[in-house]
Amino acid sequence: MKRFITLLSVVALVLICSDNLFAQSKSKTKKKPEPVKLDPMFYKGGKFIVGRDVIPQENYRKYFDSEEFLRVNKAVKMRKAGLGLMIAGGSTMVVGGTLMGVGLSVFYTSDDQRKKEIGDIFWVGGISGLSAGTAMLGTGIPLFCIGDRRLKDAAAGYNQRNNIQVSFNINQYGPGLSLNF
Repeated sequence: MKRFITLLSVVALVLICSDNLFAQSKSKTKKKPEPVKLDPMFYKGGKFIVGRDVIPQENYRKYFDSEEFLRVNKAVKMRKAGLGLMIAGGSTMVVGGTLMGVGLSVFYTSDDQRKKEIGDIFWVGGISGLSAGTAMLGTGIPLFCIGDRRLKDAAAGYNQRNNIQVSFNINQYGPGLSLNF
């Protein structure tokens, strides 16, 4: 059981920390990319939206500088690993609960000692499945939430960097117009 949980943890770390093809920088200069649009960026449901356009992952380099781009790619991987662990953990818990229920019903409804031993084996397998599923679910939820939060922060950083504000004020010297960008 410990080996299984260790294997799942190692797989999750590999998914999070592996380099993406998109993350390889073509130049060593730290130039800030020109924004494609000045519309605000929103992050919703695993996707960045600028204006009415959903931005594919291949085009993230156009919207983020190189350091932010690497952080966005790691956050995307973290979110995907968390989602995978949550799905695997939930399904493992369902299988474990089913095995535990079958084992208990066989154990309590049978008079034959051989069937009681089989029911006991099913019950222990169900407990193991529930434990492994709980561990995967308990690891996947924080990974998903942290990755999602980092992606929302990246969208907020884009909006702050590309913010254009026009304000009209009246003060003691008369009306004033200011443009901040």
